[in-house]
Parts: sequence; structure tokens; C-alpha cells
Amino acid sequence: MCTSVVVRHGNLSVDWLPFAAMNDLWTTDHKVLASIAEQTEDQGNDFADTDVIAELLGSDADRMDRSLRRLHNAEMIRAQPIHGGNWVISGVTERGLREVGAWPSEERYAQQLIAALEDVADNHPDPVQRSKARKMLDTIGEFGYKTFIDFSASLVAKMAGAV
Repeated sequence: MCTSVVVRHGNLSVDWLPFAAMNDLWTTDHKVLASIAEQTEDQGNDFADTDVIAELLGSDADRMDRSLRRLHNAEMIRAQPIHGGNWVISGVTERGLREVGAWPSEERYAQQLIAALEDVADNHPDPVQRSKARKMLDTIGEFGYKTFIDFSASLVAKMAGAV
């Protein structure tokens, strides 16, 4: 069970969860989110089966309900609570799909490009190509990761005709 900690400073009081508790919540929520994405996106079901989700969590309906509320409030799932503590879950939002890696993001594109460059730098049979890839990685390091993500996003948007 996760317990919160109240931190007081002067008249300010903040209720927060320790990192381990937050990590446990996200682990649970990520499992639920991935299950909903699998059921509605991969399997093509119109609605996610809450029995499947509850089974994933050890048949803990209360834990599932809390997770669904957090995901709904965070706008990661399309769902409505209904009478009796049940849910109608019709899918995952774009934000939710990004969280489970099923929808592209600027950071994901940048990570894939860096991984491809690292692969060329480490494994390409041509030493000239390995050297060029290593120089590109060094340049990315000089500019900074955030700048590279922004650059990649701009490049992808231009390639897609969005800009």
C-alpha cells in the first residue's frame, strides 16, 4: 500500500508520494494502459475488457479502478465510469499511445536516429562511414540532446509537409 508523506515548510503543506510509491503507481498504470492499447488497437476490439485488466492486476478491482481513474484524468484513455464501479473503455488517446510506444514522438525519432548512427559507427564495414557516423554523434553531443530533438521534430514535420 502506498502511503503519502506530508511535507511542511512554514504555512505551506504539501502531500506527496515517495519516489518508490510513484514508480509502483506508474508500473501499474503502464500495465493497464498497455493492456487497453493491445485490446483496442492491436486486437481491434471496440472496447477493452475490464476482466482482462483486473486479471493482469491479480483480480484487484479497486486497484484497477484507481489506475483507470488516473489514466482517465491524465487524458491517456477514452473511458467513462458507469454505475457499480464499472468502466466503459473505448480506447487510448494519442498521449496514451505515445506512452506505450505505439505512436511516434519527436524524442522517439531522435532516439531511433541516434541508435542507427551508433550502429553505423560501431558496425559498418567501411571505416569512412564509421568515422562519419561518429562525427555526427559528436556533433549531436555538442549541440545537446534537447536541441537535437527539436531539430529532428522540425525536420520530420517538414518532410511530412506539416510546415
